[in-house]
Amino acid sequence: MQKGVFAQKKHLEWFAYALAVSFCGLCLPWFSFDPQMTGYQWGIVQGIPAVVAGMAALKLCRTLTPGRAAWGAIILLLLFMPMWYVFRFFAWHYMTITGKISLRLSLEAAQPGFYVSLGLSLVPLIVFLLCKKKEA
Repeated sequence: MQKGVFAQKKHLEWFAYALAVSFCGLCLPWFSFDPQMTGYQWGIVQGIPAVVAGMAALKLCRTLTPGRAAWGAIILLLLFMPMWYVFRFFAWHYMTITGKISLRLSLEAAQPGFYVSLGLSLVPLIVFLLCKKKEA
């Protein structure tokens, strides 16, 4: 039985490229109350767990045989990425600055780089759903 959840090698390459593109958003500034005074909280600091989940999904795509369990595991890992970003959106300032979770503070401090990263985090999931092998 052929390993991998993609029908063709080029689909695995597309998925790997989609992951790489989604990680580019981590190089952008995500949060800051006042950039001149406090600087920025960069995505790379906030997004390491999402990178680990994405790389685990890539590894599973290469090694698992197609089936619902494999697809479910990969989809959960890929959904973890935007969910982690949303969690960080609400909680990044909790421990070090404000001591409370506040939607208002998060909206005030979020930079465009965060929203770009959030959108890019959905690209691997879309590519996976379009390219995975069909069920027999």
